[in-house]
Amino acid sequence: MKLIFVGNIKISLEVLKTIRQIDKNILAGIITNTNKKPDSARVDLFCKKFSIPYILSKNINSLKTKKWIESKNPDIILCVGWSQILKKEVLSIPKKYCIGFHPTKLPTNKGKHPIIWSIINDLKRSSTSFFLMNKKIDDGDVISQKNFIIGKNEYVNSVYKKIIKNSKTQIQNLIIKIKSGKLSVKKSKKNNNISNYWRKRTYNDGKIDFRMTGRSIFNLVRALSHPYPGAHFEHNNKDYKVFIIKYKKTKKENNIESGKILDLNKQGIKIKCEDGFVYIKKTIPKIKLKKGTYL
Repeated sequence: MKLIFVGNIKISLEVLKTIRQIDKNILAGIITNTNKKPDSARVDLFCKKFSIPYILSKNINSLKTKKWIESKNPDIILCVGWSQILKKEVLSIPKKYCIGFHPTKLPTNKGKHPIIWSIINDLKRSSTSFFLMNKKIDDGDVISQKNFIIGKNEYVNSVYKKIIKNSKTQIQNLIIKIKSGKLSVKKSKKNNNISNYWRKRTYNDGKIDFRMTGRSIFNLVRALSHPYPGAHFEHNNKDYKVFIIKYKKTKKENNIESGKILDLNKQGIKIKCEDGFVYIKKTIPKIKLKKGTYL
């Protein structure tokens, strides 16, 4: 069996390592690039280390990339951590399957930035899903799905590790089933009432507004913490990044306006928010503030 792997982020590299451990001869070629995403990984260096054929592609649907895939005569194309939509001409190349990966409980929460939106929306649980790709985004029949819990106070780096762990277990089982011809594909019943798409985030989606509830601010910070670029707030026309935060819901400061600095101590900067206050331990770059000023 010949497999073409497509990906360029950390989870891509971890799944790729697992595939090679299962069967190093299965990898016919790798498609990747060196885009500088927050969670990017040098998949190309992995390919060089183990002499795996690869191509750096800015557009997987380009004629050059399409011809390269065809030259490998693959049975399977597997995409893990690749943001481009594969067009019909590419989807039709492999003899057996085009398999995609998405870290939500499909058919819900398709689309962009699934890990970040899951935490911002305060989801308590989600899933990692492998599915058969079609011309629509994250829309094909699910062939493997594994649940995971998102802890109430869990930061994105920890959630990311759970997703990697799930995906590695799932790909082991999938490779075994495909090689033995025992992969059963059940047609998913389309239910437009539960299916939805998350949009692409913008920089302003990561901006803290202290009129938000403490929980909402906390969710924003933990969703955009490492390996992502951090939530931010603005002061004197300058952006400050926040990666760790605490909050407390209380009615004691109900008469105080949101955004006011209540205190500065070892715990951090105490700031009034809609339903209590938040503590910011440090900012990048470091900010100098006085008690009683406003953000």
